[in-house]
Amino acid sequence: MIISGSTLRIFDPLALFAFLTFVDCDLSLFLVWNLDYAKRIPGVGMLIQRTESGGRMAMERYKWLKRFGFFGLVVFVMFPWPGTGAIVGSIVGRMLGFSAAMTFAAVMLGSVLRSLFFIFLPWSLSLPFV
Repeated sequence: MIISGSTLRIFDPLALFAFLTFVDCDLSLFLVWNLDYAKRIPGVGMLIQRTESGGRMAMERYKWLKRFGFFGLVVFVMFPWPGTGAIVGSIVGRMLGFSAAMTFAAVMLGSVLRSLFFIFLPWSLSLPFV
């Protein structure tokens, strides 16, 4: 997510923060709730189940992954690299064996932190935007 300086000059930063957070929340909630339906699709469902069971086995085998997995998912969603964000974070959280609520909470926390950091910090410091 790159927000240009002209975008922040046109829109109120609070409105932009609320919009981006709402979109991430909506996408994450949809994916987290409906991933179980995707397991019924022939071919794809078996792949999802195998990946999910591998994630659960890794969480049981490596206790540190269970402790730091939530915060790792928050950081994964928070940084705006290609292939990260609410959509991929929701899928990765479920593949790691997190519950729907835990995945949604991690994605939302990461989304809020990302929006706070990349919208309000430069705006409050009056830095030039990328």
